[in-house]
Amino acid sequence: MLELLNKEALTKLIDGIARKGSSLRRDIQNAAVQCIAQSIVHRNADPAIRLVNAMNKSLRKDSLVAYLETFGNLAYSKVDKTMKFYEVKVKGSPLEWTEDYANKVCELMWDEAKAAPEPVSIYDVDEAFRKFLKHATTMVSKVPDVRNKELLAILSAAEAKWHGDKAVREAKVDETVTIPEPALVW
Repeated sequence: MLELLNKEALTKLIDGIARKGSSLRRDIQNAAVQCIAQSIVHRNADPAIRLVNAMNKSLRKDSLVAYLETFGNLAYSKVDKTMKFYEVKVKGSPLEWTEDYANKVCELMWDEAKAAPEPVSIYDVDEAFRKFLKHATTMVSKVPDVRNKELLAILSAAEAKWHGDKAVREAKVDETVTIPEPALVW
């Protein structure tokens, strides 16, 4: 059976994760900047490929890819699921790795290149339903002869009614609350 940590041990564990996380963030930043430089100076995507592949599931690979694409001669191939060399031209000229450009690259942290998704509770039916409706709406817009699209209209109307009713419920004053009479002072 798993041993339950006391408060101090758990706090120490969590603080260690925070320290390691900050250090890892800096290491990824340094590596990403070097990968961008490699793609510009040596036209080499191999370090970027290696860095993206090194990102585990708990890290923000999406933001790293956006950072590499924004500043380097790099693009992510959805087909091959890897970074590729992609020459970027600025006003008709190839990118150059200059001191000014290096400073510009370093100004933005890799994990700020793309906004992190907001955490969503697994218990939020409304959020899951909204995603489902968005997916279904996209499907109907792309495939004109999709079957049972009338169901989408019914579900959309039900969602709109639910949100309207919810707004009314939240705006109402709770009528069960009783306000005590002021105390009489003699």
